[in-house]
Amino acid sequence: KIILIKCPNNPKCKLKNKTGYGYGQFSNTRIKKMAEYREQYLNYAKKINFDYTLVLDIDLDISSINIEGLMHTLSKSDIWNGAFINGRNNIPGTFGLLTIPYDSIAFSNNKLCNKTKQNRLFWLMNSWYLLFVKTLSQKDFSKVSSAFNGVGIYKTKALKNTSYITKDNHACEHCTLNVNIDNLFISN
Repeated sequence: KIILIKCPNNPKCKLKNKTGYGYGQFSNTRIKKMAEYREQYLNYAKKINFDYTLVLDIDLDISSINIEGLMHTLSKSDIWNGAFINGRNNIPGTFGLLTIPYDSIAFSNNKLCNKTKQNRLFWLMNSWYLLFVKTLSQKDFSKVSSAFNGVGIYKTKALKNTSYITKDNHACEHCTLNVNIDNLFISN
């Protein structure tokens, strides 16, 4: 069952005003707009009685999502409240041997999730950590404090006390949401 949520008559809800990346990938304006858009579906998800809420960026190549991997992740739902695919980008010149997360600013292995625009070293350290977790780990799941990578599945009940909106200056709306959810994993 798919439910399309209509955009309310609100000028902030218009997606055509300016592309998100037109503000810059790390722009506070872009992150704030994305948080406002995502908050709309989050509020809807909190009102329904579904077991799971799947968050999928529609600009992904849907054929690249491994359905067997998704089914395996669902079969392990007793250990997680949220699970994310481990989308990867190749590091140029490494012939695909080394990769970094597709959405590295959403990743954190620090429960404080204290990423701000001024703390780019924090992002870099976490990205390299995830590179080695993925490269060296043979586990099905790697525990994280935050991630996204274009696909996230949450137990809907885990979203009840969360929000994408914050007065802090986080570098990523996913980090803001995930800081209040425990047992988050990247599905390798």
